[in-house]
Amino acid sequence: MNLPVSASVLQVRRSDFIRAMRFFKGYEKSKRPTMAMIAFSNGYLSFEVEGAEVVAIGAEGNWQGHASIPAYCLALLHAAPPTENPVELRYENGKMRISTMSIGCHWEPVSAELIRRSESPDTLELLALDRTISRSEVHGTPLGRKIAQAKRVASTAITRAAKSLEPFGIVRVEIAAMVERQIAARIKKG
Repeated sequence: MNLPVSASVLQVRRSDFIRAMRFFKGYEKSKRPTMAMIAFSNGYLSFEVEGAEVVAIGAEGNWQGHASIPAYCLALLHAAPPTENPVELRYENGKMRISTMSIGCHWEPVSAELIRRSESPDTLELLALDRTISRSEVHGTPLGRKIAQAKRVASTAITRAAKSLEPFGIVRVEIAAMVERQIAARIKKG
């Protein structure tokens, strides 16, 4: 594969890309679409949906962040796959281009420096990092293990609070929503 010089371009084999897109065939366009995160680390392009890595495929290039796009766009690429080989993914000026499809996206620069700065985050920070860092970037690292532990701590705390507040008509989903608001506020704060 011949790679163009750019800070945000990846190339993948067409056959691998088509195989990866089959995981998105059930996602449909909706008012609040499910978002997919696209990240690159250690030679692998990963796609995550709803907090779980769906698929990772080999790729070449330079990709210093992750892009969030509606998952239904990937379903469209399953229905009408690109014809070129290799398939190019490019982020530039707020747009993600996959083959000939151009999609507005949210881009978060991610670097090893960010991971190094996050060596002793609190539980809320870890939960925010879980939403903003690709699993492929932290998989098998101490930070990845801390994030997994923070998720267990949060789940246990929510369950205990719900049990304690049950006599007052407060249910687990309400408590979980409060935690989600705090996570969103921490992400927004940066």
